[in-house]
Amino acid sequence: MKIFYWLRFFVLLILFPVVVNFVTPVKASSNLNLCMIDYNYHNDNHPNADMAAIQETLPDILIDNTAHGLWGIEGGNGGSDNTIPSKYTPLGIQVYSYITAGDEGALNNSTIDGLSINLTRIDGIATDGATGVFLDQVTPTRLSAADKSYLSAIYNECQSQNLKLIINVGEPSFDYAYLSTVCDYIMTDEGYSGRQPTASETNMGLSKCIVVNNACSSQVNAVSYTESAWNYGFGWSWNTNSDQYRLPSYLNSYILAIGGDISTNINSTMITTPDTPIPSTTITTPDIPIPSTTTATPATSIITSVIVETTAIPTSTVPTNVSATPTSTNIINEATTSVTTMSDPPISSATMSTNSKKEKTILPLWSWWMVGILIIGIIVIWDVIISKQRN
Repeated sequence: MKIFYWLRFFVLLILFPVVVNFVTPVKASSNLNLCMIDYNYHNDNHPNADMAAIQETLPDILIDNTAHGLWGIEGGNGGSDNTIPSKYTPLGIQVYSYITAGDEGALNNSTIDGLSINLTRIDGIATDGATGVFLDQVTPTRLSAADKSYLSAIYNECQSQNLKLIINVGEPSFDYAYLSTVCDYIMTDEGYSGRQPTASETNMGLSKCIVVNNACSSQVNAVSYTESAWNYGFGWSWNTNSDQYRLPSYLNSYILAIGGDISTNINSTMITTPDTPIPSTTITTPDIPIPSTTTATPATSIITSVIVETTAIPTSTVPTNVSATPTSTNIINEATTSVTTMSDPPISSATMSTNSKKEKTILPLWSWWMVGILIIGIIVIWDVIISKQRN
């Protein structure tokens, strides 16, 4: 009988960490509050370098083009991007598909930013399995009644399809009172370099604000800007050295430096560093993604054979008023440069959060063994006490 008495503890000792490890996610979103943006074309029906990098980085949010996004294969604009959300959402990555408001339909043409086609794209994005929609080029201030009607229609359609909506105003001073009613999250800065929050951002709710920098030249600066965003309490951040939002050349060292858990070495040469120059006479608006015509080198330790699709958008399908070389002071919404924006005083540094990066909460297997041994020890001591009381 003594054998069976101790056998139960032995079985418990073996099974406890196994069961806990089974129900505990092995690898999930990095909890680094990262909003990765990748406008480089990649077709996730085939292994490709971008997909490998995204899956290894594990951002909280990925902004990309699903099949029905503006530059997706079903987006109606000649694109060939095909980001498949099911490749990422099981890892805890929220996928948002790109469309543009174009200053509420005033910047480009009806096939790019028209309300009707955008509503159709939203319905398609829902069928793609995305978490939500990323709406670019939203007017930050002094919105007209027509502007508000446009944005309300976009948000209502997202809600009807159970999709979240991120809008991009690209300005740290904006009409938070209205815009907070037509979105779930807001991108407020595309040249963030560690500044304090503005009053608009604070009133909006910092946890809903995304700050990025698409001209961050070094990994050192990327780390610094990310840590500042953490400390001030911004919801998410991202840094890249590609003004067309391809993945940064320093991706691997950047993620490792901020506490990311990249189990394989993502070779920095897999990311296209220089953007292929595009004549300024062809393009004049910054944020509509332009496809890369260069191939990428795969992450050597994870994929041995990579197929990278590099189909370029025909020149005839690219709007004639999109700039490929935005300046740091004029990242988006060039059509609103004549509008006087609000000037928000910076928030005192006393509002800075005391928290730095989020720590991971998944415990290694050996720690569960220790917990199991502790529980068994308590049970044994309890049994001994009960036995003595009975005797």
